[in-house]
Amino acid sequence: MVPTKDAAGHIERMATRRGYGSEIVRAAAASVASMPERMRIELLPGISLINWPTDEPMPDLSGRPLDDLVLVKTAFEFVALILDTAIYADTPHLGEIREALTGNSKAGGFRVERFMASDYASFHGVCFEGNDPHARIQIRLFGKLAFRIHFLHLALDAPKIVYTHNLKTGDHDFTRA
Repeated sequence: MVPTKDAAGHIERMATRRGYGSEIVRAAAASVASMPERMRIELLPGISLINWPTDEPMPDLSGRPLDDLVLVKTAFEFVALILDTAIYADTPHLGEIREALTGNSKAGGFRVERFMASDYASFHGVCFEGNDPHARIQIRLFGKLAFRIHFLHLALDAPKIVYTHNLKTGDHDFTRA
């Protein structure tokens, strides 16, 4: 995804790398300026383009909010990575979360807090924030959407742990505090 003003240069580089001749590459790049908006156009075999009507792409957040169970499942899987094989323990505290994840609407043991940062950023992240007094996992999407999952009857014997995925570079980072 690139701003429209930079698209021709990107098309030229992609087509050249794929072995297209210079005349074809120039013609395809020149056609970018006259493309209709919101339509997928195949410029060359294997190279398609959609001319979106903005130079500042951002996620569309107007849809339905994420279901709490999706957030709890993501956080619980992060807890599983922290606990390693201890996640298989048959304890009431882990059991009540498993019950909720299998659709038992009466099960609980968690609370989901939703908030937003002031600006978007090009990363997703998951963080074990510590126990205060219970385990708290924070999930970030696009840097802006934030969710804190409180596992009300669970405490982890682990340092603070942060995992991030950079959406621009594809790099992953995992740190322990």
